[in-house]
Amino acid sequence: MLKGLLASFAVAAMPIGASALPSQTASPQVVLDLIVSDLVDDGRLSVSTLEDVLGYDQISRFVLGRQGRRLSADEIGVFAKTYRSYLNEIISENTARFELDAIDVVSVVERRPNDKVVETRVHLDNGTGPDIVRWRFLKIDGRWKVIDIQISGVWLAIEQRAQVAALFDRHDRDLDAVLATFRSW
Repeated sequence: MLKGLLASFAVAAMPIGASALPSQTASPQVVLDLIVSDLVDDGRLSVSTLEDVLGYDQISRFVLGRQGRRLSADEIGVFAKTYRSYLNEIISENTARFELDAIDVVSVVERRPNDKVVETRVHLDNGTGPDIVRWRFLKIDGRWKVIDIQISGVWLAIEQRAQVAALFDRHDRDLDAVLATFRSW
């Protein structure tokens, strides 16, 4: 269940709206605290929390990969909007079954001043775990956003990128067919 939740949490698409984060320079720890609070208080991650914590534009561009080179700006926007809706729904559904107790920060590796990987131990209410999960954060417009998650040695946005490429290959690079697949899931 943890892997299902975090796999669905690893990806999304488009610009960020209004924020519940306490400041424009919120730390990765504050972002993780917001995730835990939403899960514990509401039993799921709300779309508004997802809007606060995910770097949608960066994730969308990465997941689209080389496919984005042949698309117009308008087509990339349509992909990003559809992908964002799909991911928000998947994440919200999966977190409704998720019982989180705590996320403890183990270490922080600064790749660059605005790029950090935070290693955590994730504890579940049912006593399972802790599982080691790494969260990649980018500072975007002065705020830390999650752009990827590593579980069991697999960076999930990289996995999503391969799946999106396979969809484009399966549908002969037809964007409408790829988007229809996302809408049907």
